[in-house]
Amino acid sequence: MSAKDPGETTPALVLKRQDYSENSQIARLMTRMRGKASVLAKGIRKPNPELLGAFDLAQLGEATIRWRKGDSLHLVTRWRVVTGFPGLRNALGRFYAACHVTEVLCEGHRDLDPDTAAFDLAVETLAALEIAEPTAVPAVTARFDLRWLAGAGFAPVLDGCAVCAKPAPPKAAVKISPGRGGIVCGDCLGGTTPGLIPLASAGRRFLLAARDASAADALGLPADAADIVAVRRVLDAALEHVMEKELKSARFLREIDVQRASDALV
Repeated sequence: MSAKDPGETTPALVLKRQDYSENSQIARLMTRMRGKASVLAKGIRKPNPELLGAFDLAQLGEATIRWRKGDSLHLVTRWRVVTGFPGLRNALGRFYAACHVTEVLCEGHRDLDPDTAAFDLAVETLAALEIAEPTAVPAVTARFDLRWLAGAGFAPVLDGCAVCAKPAPPKAAVKISPGRGGIVCGDCLGGTTPGLIPLASAGRRFLLAARDASAADALGLPADAADIVAVRRVLDAALEHVMEKELKSARFLREIDVQRASDALV
């Protein structure tokens, strides 16, 4: 690619950004065509006909990127903001959930490993979160987590035992082991199974409904606040098992859920 070639144009989501010098920024983008990448946008923070609007978190735009062979930092030559999903900033729960979406993409994908399904899932999730009522945010977020885990090949088994495939009774409470891939029935528990998470039948039904819902339908899936606390524990543990680290956003999502459960008791 010649120096005069502006680069390749692709839809992109801003996962992280930081200022670099007085007028430039570095960002981690999830591009639809090439996956995650670190980029430099020179002069993006000053009036520039090619770079219209500075990078902001969870922002969807159209980026033209000059890919630098053998370099981990690529050059953005053009940037157009499609939407910043402004409704995400109107409620703390929405914003924390959006931060969670961007963190999952940032931590769960290798650089330059395209995943159009994950990109499209993130965009539709952010669009749903932007208009979600507080009671619907957990369902939209749970749907994202479950579908992202499925795309990564680590979907937790929720219909029956992950070990023996015995169906789980619809109204039964279950125990979930992230390390063993989902529900573990009493016959397969054996001696000690570390990391077991108890989940009431209502919480499991909520996860199943969120998993199978469209983004629009997830907006209509409120759940009991106490069940959401347990559901969040299951999802956080599943993500942590896959990524081998706790996501920073997990603590903030749990705080919101615990506060909602506490308010429901008043």
